[in-house]
Amino acid sequence: MKTTERNLISYIEVFGFYLVTGAACLVLGVALTSLMEHYHIGVADAANLSAAFALGRVLAVFIFGYLTDRIGPRIIFLIGVFLELVFFVTIPLVPVYQIGLIAAILGGIGMSAQDTTNPLIVSALFPEKYPSMMSIGQAFFGLGCLLPPMIRSILLPAGISFAALYYFFAGICVVMLALLPFFKLPQINSAHLAQEGGHARNTVKLRLFYTGVGMLVIVCAAYCAATNTLGLYTSAFAETLPIPVSLAANMLTFYNIGTMAGSFANAAIMRKLKPVTVLWLNVSIGLAAVCIMTFADVPALYFAGMGLMGFCLGPLYSVVVVLATGIFPAHAAMAAAGVAVTSAAADALNPVITGRIVEENGVRASLKITIVLLIVTAAAAFMFRALYSENSLKRRNPDESPE
Repeated sequence: MKTTERNLISYIEVFGFYLVTGAACLVLGVALTSLMEHYHIGVADAANLSAAFALGRVLAVFIFGYLTDRIGPRIIFLIGVFLELVFFVTIPLVPVYQIGLIAAILGGIGMSAQDTTNPLIVSALFPEKYPSMMSIGQAFFGLGCLLPPMIRSILLPAGISFAALYYFFAGICVVMLALLPFFKLPQINSAHLAQEGGHARNTVKLRLFYTGVGMLVIVCAAYCAATNTLGLYTSAFAETLPIPVSLAANMLTFYNIGTMAGSFANAAIMRKLKPVTVLWLNVSIGLAAVCIMTFADVPALYFAGMGLMGFCLGPLYSVVVVLATGIFPAHAAMAAAGVAVTSAAADALNPVITGRIVEENGVRASLKITIVLLIVTAAAAFMFRALYSENSLKRRNPDESPE
């Protein structure tokens, strides 16, 4: 097989996995009313499908992280793609709610395989461009989030069943599985990657190891809670503005388009700036944007601000993964799993906390919540930057000295 063909298959496999997991996160919500009719259930039961998906991700991510570090990513990658295929096929095919819940859990487990394997595969395939190619992966994840509502908007007026949406992404999974035997990976065991992989070439050196790790955990949790708040309440907030409802419905789309565009742009930016710099810089710009649009209270600025926030905040999940795998180069899959669990925990807890605040103070309070969360993120990012030591010859071993 020619090198160009191998490269093309590598791109299809890695970035295709990002795309289908991004889509898996959205298809349940996008087709919520259709799922209610499909299973003959109410909205609360339909929402439980999303909760089951999140549960599957949390349950499996550390297991897959451990196995990926031990046996390499190929088998876990195969399992993950196969489980996403089962998810996309079973949901529309079997009109039994309990089976749907199981399929959603399996879909979440499949996503946890992406959380743990893709950073190692990207590290092996692109050792010289690891941070920037992780941003490209985040862009394809964002594309996966954009496609379901776009496809659904085409299917609905044409009277085509929601099942076509699921089968479209199932088809991508079939292509990925068919090409997987030709997916030739370079040497990809953890010991080799800890020395030669892209994440090892971006090793994070910390003056105070545990304090620095703690700051990155706070960054991840607060950042994910902030973006979760935006995803939950932006559409409802837009409907309170003195603008047509049809226009208000597009505000969240501005944020999502900004996310995808920012992830592609970040691939170039990460070749010029260190991930730790991109982290605090993007959070600072995102914080400034939400503050300006909140206190100016002009509808046009809300749309521009949402686009800018998506552009700056959208790529940061991949930046956090780059930093986490750089801190633990010998256990990169487990580090990526830790980021995934922190993200999932923040996404699960945030609606419980913010829902009560928004219920008591109105949906506009969601913007102030976002400001507070981004202040926490920015403060932790600056603290992490202060602990980041570019001149250290060797990263401190936590087994030798805690601080």
